[in-house]
Order: sequence, then C-alpha cells, then structure tokens
Amino acid sequence: MSPTDQVTFFYYGDGVGSEVLARYTAQGFHPVLLGDILPKSGTCVDDRQKQPRYRIAQKLGHGAFSTVWLARDLSQDRLGGENPGQNHIIEVFDIFTIQGPNGFHECIVMEVVVPFDDAPIRRKYSALHGANKGCVDPHYANFGIAIPQLQQFDEEVIADYFAAPVVMPVVPRDPLFPRDSVPSYLTETVSLGSFLQDQQCFPSEDQVCVKILDFGRAHWTDKVPRELPGAAPPTIRPPEVYMHELSDGKMGSVWSKAADVWAIGCILYLINAGCQLLLVQGDSQYQLYKALQLGGAPPKDWSEYWDLEKFCESTRDRKNPMVPSFDIDGAWDSRRPTSGLKDEDVLDIIRQMVVTDPTKRMQLAIALEHAIFSPQSGTEQED
Repeated sequence: MSPTDQVTFFYYGDGVGSEVLARYTAQGFHPVLLGDILPKSGTCVDDRQKQPRYRIAQKLGHGAFSTVWLARDLSQDRLGGENPGQNHIIEVFDIFTIQGPNGFHECIVMEVVVPFDDAPIRRKYSALHGANKGCVDPHYANFGIAIPQLQQFDEEVIADYFAAPVVMPVVPRDPLFPRDSVPSYLTETVSLGSFLQDQQCFPSEDQVCVKILDFGRAHWTDKVPRELPGAAPPTIRPPEVYMHELSDGKMGSVWSKAADVWAIGCILYLINAGCQLLLVQGDSQYQLYKALQLGGAPPKDWSEYWDLEKFCESTRDRKNPMVPSFDIDGAWDSRRPTSGLKDEDVLDIIRQMVVTDPTKRMQLAIALEHAIFSPQSGTEQED
C-alpha cells in the first residue's frame, strides 16, 4: 500500500490484488468501472464520432502506467484473437486515445493472454518454449500464453464464474477531493487461468503459444537507450545494470542484449521451478550482492564504487550478516532441493546465462541449439 493512500483515503488498495490509489492522478491512471463501455461518447480524441464499443467485464491486472481489463468487443462479439497461430507477438486490434479527468489516455485493445505469474499456468507448463523471442526488459510479466479457448464461452458464463467480485469503496478523507479522478470503487484482479483450469480448457502443450506483450521499454540494440529507472525488477536485473546505477553511469552498463540473456535465464528458472531465482528485497547494494552470489565475483574496477568488504562489514549487526566471498556452487545447490528442477540440462543452461561477466554469458543462438528447446523436448523419441 502507498503511504499517500493511507493519508488521502479511508480505504486503500494493497498494490497487489488491487492497484494503488495514488496512481490515479494527473497523467496517471484513468478511472474505469465494471460495465463501462469505452470509449464513452465524445471522449475519443482521435475520432469524436467513435461509438462506445468495448464493455469492461473483469480486471486482469495493473502495472506502472495502466490497468488491464477483459472487455467484450460489442461490434464483433469477441473477447480475444481467433487464431493465435505461431506468431509470438501479441495481436493488437485497436488503438485510440481518450480524454479523461486525469488527462489523455491511450487505450490498446489486444488479444487475451494469461500471464506467466498466474499460478495455474506455472503449474501446467514445465518448460518455456520460445523464451528466446524476448525483447529488452523481458521479465515474466512481459510474456503470456495465448488463450483462444476463451472464445467458446459466453459472456454470461464468465460473469457467473466471477460472480460477486470483491470491491472496495473509494472514500476520500477530504470532502473537496476531485471524485471524478478516481473510480468509485476498486475491484480485485481475477485469474483467467483458474477459469480455464476449472473448465478443463487449457491449451494442450503442443498448442501453447508464448506471446510477448510489452515493448514499452524496448530499444534498438545499436542505439543507446534513455535512462529507465526501475525498468527491470530485481528478480531479473543483472549486476552490470546495478553497477551503472550505483556509479552514476561510470561503470557497468544500461540494459543490453547481454542483459536480456541474464533475464531470460531467470525466466527459464521461474517457469521450470515455479519460483523466482532471485527474490530479493532491500537496497540496490544488497540486491547486487545477491545477484553476484549466483553470477560470480565482480570485476576489480567496480570496487571504486562498490566495495565488497565494506558492504559486508556494514551488515555485521544483522542476524545473518553477509560474507565477503562467493560460493557459486553452493548458491546454486541451495536452489536445487526446493526448486523442483529435476532436469540437470535445464539448470546447466540457466547457469551459463546467469553469469556476472556479460561477455561470458551463453548466447541465445547457442542456447537454442540445446535439446531442451526442441519441440519434442520432454517426449520420448524412437531411434
């Protein structure tokens, strides 16, 4: 939850099941309610004559810049793409800009996918085929599984399954607060993965199609990207990106193709093991230390901006102080018993991708030649 929310509202979201209310501000979130039909009459700045078309059915998620909703296209009576094929880029059906109480908002209508952090999806699929299709900042939230199976269900069936949604009233403490800038209530996100699981309509393993959904932080590899604070969560952020931040750009690097390799290695672990490879809290120095435990010792010239001995000394009063050395084998072994990873080949690939020195990380082209990326991976083959 946000401290601002606690001061401003009587009730407030937790930032997990529902979004943080502080994001509803100028140039922030656009307030949306269940049953709304977008764009509302006269609000589309691209085409003032554009008629209301997309009826909001369920909240699917929220991020740094927007909320995500399941909507029914009333003009074509569909919820998502009809044929995902083997295209690993999410299909976009419509884009329009609306004017609301918090400014202008771009609405992007896309096919429906189930995110990798949906628990039923993690349990269902044990291997990530096509992770190599990643883009810059390829953390798990930027990937999803296409679910054209959703098309077979009437809107009423889905509504009945998610009947009696959990709602929380939005009540500002200040009577003069601009009520139109926030929704009148918040709803929690729902799991389409659970719905499909209960309906026994998961796509079969040979039908699964991985989609890339978010290119908002992508850049051409021959261009120097602009600074993107918080562009990658600690769960997939490589050491050189931490060092670039800690040294004010004098050491390390911004996000790169090599950083993609580290991140995809972390994603492979998540999909195969069902848990994060790096689940860290604390400040950037602590997060860097945890990443180095897996990737190996840092270059000597980093010590000018981050000294291992001094960092560990600063933790000596903690219950579990850090030690100024790196036991890489021990760090990886500690993840094996509880990870569920039984395929040593998978773990070997991941270890070669999660390496501190960017130049020594396994290239994706080489990784793709491994048997685990074969369409027949995990099935018995005859000689």
